[in-house]
Amino acid sequence: MRIGELADRTHVPARLLRYYEEQGLLAPQREANGYRDYPEPLVERVIQIRGLLDAGVPTKIIKDILPCLDTPCSIQVTDASAELLATLRQERDQLDARVSCLARNRDAITTYLNTVSDRPPVLPEHLARSVELAVRTLRTAPASAWDAKAGGLEWDCWETVEHLSDDLFAYAVQLGPATPPLTGNVPFVWEARRPGGPRNAVHADRAAGPEGLLQVLEASGALLVAMVRTAPSGKRAWHSNGVSDPEGFAAMGIVETLVHTHDLAEGLGLPWDPPSALCSRALARLFPEAPTTTVPWPTLLWATGRGELPGHPRRTSWSWRSAPLG
Repeated sequence: MRIGELADRTHVPARLLRYYEEQGLLAPQREANGYRDYPEPLVERVIQIRGLLDAGVPTKIIKDILPCLDTPCSIQVTDASAELLATLRQERDQLDARVSCLARNRDAITTYLNTVSDRPPVLPEHLARSVELAVRTLRTAPASAWDAKAGGLEWDCWETVEHLSDDLFAYAVQLGPATPPLTGNVPFVWEARRPGGPRNAVHADRAAGPEGLLQVLEASGALLVAMVRTAPSGKRAWHSNGVSDPEGFAAMGIVETLVHTHDLAEGLGLPWDPPSALCSRALARLFPEAPTTTVPWPTLLWATGRGELPGHPRRTSWSWRSAPLG
C-alpha cells in the first residue's frame, strides 16, 4: 500500500510516518520503480509505535523494544548497557502506573453507568448469595436421597451438584489467564464417569459423602466469586453463547445455581424459592427479551425451559445472551 493509505488506516499523518522511517521504526519495501510499498503488517506496527509514543516512551527506546512485539519475539540483544536497562525499567514502571490509572478510571465509569442504568447490575455478592442459599438448602437433604434423579435431568442429584460445581469452576478459569481465550475453553479435560453422565473437570470424592460434595460446590462458587470480583470489567473470555465479561459470567453462575438447585430440589423433595432480586438481575443481564411484568422466579424457569408462563409459549429450546450489554 502507499503511504497515504497507511496514514488513513492508522490515523497517523504521512509526515509522522516519514519521521518514523527516519528514526528506523518503519522499514517499507522498495518496488522496482523506486516507490515505497508499505506491507499489511506495518498497519499494526504503526499503531504500536503510536501507542508507545502516547505513553511517553522515547523513539530511541521504542526502536530497541519493537522486536519484542513481534510474534515470535525476534529481539537480539547486542549491547544492553546498565543505563539502557535502568531507563527501560523506569519506562515500564511508568507504563504500569498509567495502566493501573486507566483501569481504575474504566472501572469507575463502568460503575457509574451501572448505577444510572435502568438495568440493575449483577455483582459478585449476588453470585455469592445464590451459592450460599443453594448450599444451605441442599444441606437439609437426607443422605439417602442423593441417588434420585434431579428433576427432569438424566443425572442423579450427586452428578447434578458435580455438574453445577463444574459450571462455576469453568466460568472462573475462563477469566483466569492474563489473556483469556476468545475462541474456546481453557483446555482442562472434561470427561464423564459413566455413559450419559455429565462431562466434568470437577468430580467430588464419594467417600466424603454429601457434606464433602457441598464443600466442592462451595469452593467452586467461591472461585468464581473471587474471579469476578478481581477481574477488570473490560476483561473478555469465550463462552459458547458469545464472548462475555465478568458480570456476564457472574450472571451465568447465578442462573446455573438457581435452576440446577431447582432440579435438585425436585429430586430431593426440598422447597426452593430463590429471592426475586437475584432472579430479576440475572434475567435483565442474560435474557433481555424476557417479560418484565411477571414474577421473576417463574419467569427465569420459563426462560430456561423449565416452566410455563401465562401468555407465553413454553420454551423447548433456549439460550442466554452472554455478550456484554451496552
